[in-house]
Amino acid sequence: MSDRHVTFVNKVAQKLKDKYPDEDYYALMLGYGNTRSAPLEAVPDDNVIINMVTGFWGFDGPDKASLIGTTHGEQMAGWAEVTKNLAWRPNSGSPGGFFQGLPDVPLSKMIENFQFLAECDIIGIYVDNVWEHWATQGPLYYVLAQLTWDPSKDGHAVLEDYYRRGFGPAADEIKSYWKLMEETRNAFVDASGSWRVRNHYDELPEFYDDNLFSRAEEILDRAANQAADAPEIYSRRAAFVRAGLDYTRLAVEGRVMIDRYEASGEQDMQAKEKARAKWEEIDKLRQEHPLALNWSSLGGNRSPMQADFLPSISTRWR
Repeated sequence: MSDRHVTFVNKVAQKLKDKYPDEDYYALMLGYGNTRSAPLEAVPDDNVIINMVTGFWGFDGPDKASLIGTTHGEQMAGWAEVTKNLAWRPNSGSPGGFFQGLPDVPLSKMIENFQFLAECDIIGIYVDNVWEHWATQGPLYYVLAQLTWDPSKDGHAVLEDYYRRGFGPAADEIKSYWKLMEETRNAFVDASGSWRVRNHYDELPEFYDDNLFSRAEEILDRAANQAADAPEIYSRRAAFVRAGLDYTRLAVEGRVMIDRYEASGEQDMQAKEKARAKWEEIDKLRQEHPLALNWSSLGGNRSPMQADFLPSISTRWR
């Protein structure tokens, strides 16, 4: 299938050259679905860009669309061998709750991804969606931006810079917090083997449990203490991160109650009221920290991909 598509796009690219010989025009083809594997014989022309829609966004399992079981990374490497005009247009996929505002922060994996992309000599990046859940995914956004600008940077040094300049005397504790969130996220994703958290909501409490939240709260308590005598900006930023943790706890607990309510055939009214209470706490958190997460995308009807996680009580159970 890739050979057919490349043959077609080459013809389009040639027509561009013929009609606009003095212009620097390109034809762009998506490597997506059955065209994610590199062609066997066809070679893209020099004014063809291959935009690879691959899913190794902190998760590189076998591509279900592949007939030979290749991974998304292997497919990207295959295209890198046949074209110099290769771009990355990842489906982020939400393996650990990227859409839903959970701490889906595969920091080390993403740094490895960018090292790999640099080896593939790609010319551009266009991520399908970055939801701006700053309090639960902030370090990931930072390292993504820095490595997109310069993939030769040491990604771990970039993160050290983020912690030091962002949190001052609380840097070490904030770093420990995000390491804990990263390890928990990776364990959850590795156990599920899925690139969409909504396929395994029921497994969330196994990893995001009381022990995890207690450990995370202790770390952030120490961060708050260390920032207390420093300029106020550091305390405010530590509180901002705490808002992300509070949301994560409330969201997971609320999801458990929703599952219990639905499993009862919508007869367990106690579970319904507990879910409603969690939602009301989240709404209070939204008012206190309006920029912590992209609240408009969570729990309402604006985006079904997120709303299936924590349906808005006001819209679904009014």
